[in-house]
Amino acid sequence: MQNLTREDPLNEVQQKWVNGEIPVVATIAFGMGIDKANAKKGLSDDAKDIQIKALQTGHKLMASFFNESDLKKCLKNCDFCRIPEQVSQQANALKTQRQESLQKKEEEEYSGFENGLERTEKEEVSRLKLLFR
Repeated sequence: MQNLTREDPLNEVQQKWVNGEIPVVATIAFGMGIDKANAKKGLSDDAKDIQIKALQTGHKLMASFFNESDLKKCLKNCDFCRIPEQVSQQANALKTQRQESLQKKEEEEYSGFENGLERTEKEEVSRLKLLFR
């Protein structure tokens, strides 16, 4: 593990966080004995702003801050790295699959109704079941 000196920029960032001058979006240090009263799960408004900026600037800037800008090197060194394009493709596939499943379920649920009144009654029964769970 790297020893942090007073001149080290990471030490400076850590001291600013400890003093409450800057928020931290995430850290792997949680669970290792953080002794700071306001360290908690969840995002403050400041952290949400930082998260939005991180999303706007892209993962590459965040990765380069942590010296992980080389994706090929990163993929060789860990088992859980994800390629952003693959994650996006998987998310889109899951979304499409979910939409198709819901559409199929709806078609099966409402098939065979002779008139709109039966469908309305069925919808009302479903709504009431959800209300009284």
